[in-house]
Amino acid sequence: MGLAVLGLVIWLRQELAREAGRGGGAELASGALLAGAALGVEPVPGADAAGHLLLGLAGVQLLRFSGEREHRRAPRAIRGGADAFRPSEVLKRDLFGRIELGEVPTPDGPLRAVRRDFRAGALWLRPVAALLARREARALGWLADVERVPRLLDRGRGRFLRSYVDGRPLADAGPREPAYFAEARRLLRRIHAQGVTHNDTHKVHNWLVTPDGRPALVDFQIAGRHAARTRWFRLCALEDVRHLLKHKRTFCADALTARERALLARRSWIARGWLATVKPVYVLVTRRLLHWRDREGRGRPLGPR
Repeated sequence: MGLAVLGLVIWLRQELAREAGRGGGAELASGALLAGAALGVEPVPGADAAGHLLLGLAGVQLLRFSGEREHRRAPRAIRGGADAFRPSEVLKRDLFGRIELGEVPTPDGPLRAVRRDFRAGALWLRPVAALLARREARALGWLADVERVPRLLDRGRGRFLRSYVDGRPLADAGPREPAYFAEARRLLRRIHAQGVTHNDTHKVHNWLVTPDGRPALVDFQIAGRHAARTRWFRLCALEDVRHLLKHKRTFCADALTARERALLARRSWIARGWLATVKPVYVLVTRRLLHWRDREGRGRPLGPR
């Protein structure tokens, strides 16, 4: 128990330091402490979930140590835009906050934008929502020169503003042409070239089809930012591609090459580790405790993002 408390304290101090712009550190120390605590969990009812959670947190810290690094705060394209934003439609509302579509005034005229307001969520989940918003803002800062991903406009005071990406959800559009998926792979290459892995390409509603039939990618809340092309980076990038190929298999399976089929059949240790450790905790927290189910694109699409 003492190891778990110490590891969590170090982890929380890191997150507060990052929020204050002072950088992180001590990933190896906190990761090792959390892993030790997880292995020492007593075999009592409910302890399995606690052990999985501690292992998941330990994994995050150790993976940060192995290659993922923070960087300076991402620049804001429109300072004060989150306050000046005029909402016109609520796209989504849940325990983590509210996502709104609207406009923000600029010298060149109104600009369509999407605002995530995590102050509208449950009070006890605001730290988690703030962490996810901060991760997305930093990832978008690294991708400022990549087309067909959202652009960071503003953030602060419990809100996060990004540009609007016009397009239909992949599940709605259902592209049957292999050209769409070939272009989607090229988009992933450009994202990976900036040191970013999306880590959530398996969700079909994160992929959009633009009015000219090209792919766009949204929702970078759990994206990874990597300082170097380490083995961990290459594994995450490969998982991005593998999950994209799952969508290709759904919409135009006949166009899969032999190499792509082989990649689909080979599940990495990341995927196996997720299913064995993090996924049980995720299901427990979201479905049993929060009574919330992430439909991963199988429910009603949210429309353009």
